Amino acid sequence: MNDNSKVAEKPKISTDHSMTTVAFKRYRISRRICRRFCFTVYDAVDLMDGSRRFLKMLDRGIAAQRLNVLSFFHTARLNERLGLPQVCRVFQALEVEGRHILVTEPIDAETLSLRLHESCPFPLSRALALVSGIGDVLRQAHLRGVAHGLLNPSCIFLAADDSPKLDDFGYTWLIPHIFRMEDAEALYLSYYVAPELCLDPQTVDGRADIYALGVILLQLLTDEIKFSQGLDPARKHADVLESIPRVEKNYPDHFPALETILATCLDARPEARYQNLRELSDELQELRSQLGEPQAGLPFVPGRETG
Repeated sequence: MNDNSKVAEKPKISTDHSMTTVAFKRYRISRRICRRFCFTVYDAVDLMDGSRRFLKMLDRGIAAQRLNVLSFFHTARLNERLGLPQVCRVFQALEVEGRHILVTEPIDAETLSLRLHESCPFPLSRALALVSGIGDVLRQAHLRGVAHGLLNPSCIFLAADDSPKLDDFGYTWLIPHIFRMEDAEALYLSYYVAPELCLDPQTVDGRADIYALGVILLQLLTDEIKFSQGLDPARKHADVLESIPRVEKNYPDHFPALETILATCLDARPEARYQNLRELSDELQELRSQLGEPQAGLPFVPGRETG
């Protein structure tokens, strides 16, 4: 489940805006879509069958260290192990002309990150349904022995009915880089990293995903989380905890239950959090039932129910 590399030097990031007309044997790139933490995403066509694909191209600065390349390619093997329709499918890992590429299915849905900018705070019923849906997908991954490790709103894609599709499993190896990059994206991502992963990314398990899901729930329920500048993990955790009382003004009738859920998800100690997503789901379902929503317990899935 763990895939970690420790690097002494600060990575140099290449944006590579010049790739829009390149063909890598069977794939022709049509446009650059975006850059995400350590790779750039391109829209492409498979010249063999005409199907549309996304290409995730690893930044040259990160790829300069071979262990990072191996870690990047390992995410494709994790994806194969999951085999979930709610997780972005990876078709191929390529090393072509000195570039390192993952070929994935295209996702045209909006990210949760975009929805957060447009809609916060969310109606309580919608926020709880969103987090429950994301948690259900994560739980299926946990039951297969895979934690996400770097869950954040930019890797959660939402259909028109808010059903989620998750991307970017297995990037815990990138956490040491994040805390050295000192740019806006690193600042953003660092708030979703559970405190224990700041010390050692190899300790990742499902409880780190529960922490990140707690930050996401907090964002859905508040107008704003006041993020400090800098990458000090203790300060970041304090920022998150200090934002919990702001939920009360938006949902005063349900704040006691929300406060308990948020504080449990966001405890600095993994052993004090919900120990698996079934526990969190039960709490969310209880609150949703108080809002008059129908009970919908999680189905039985064979496997060890663990964080």
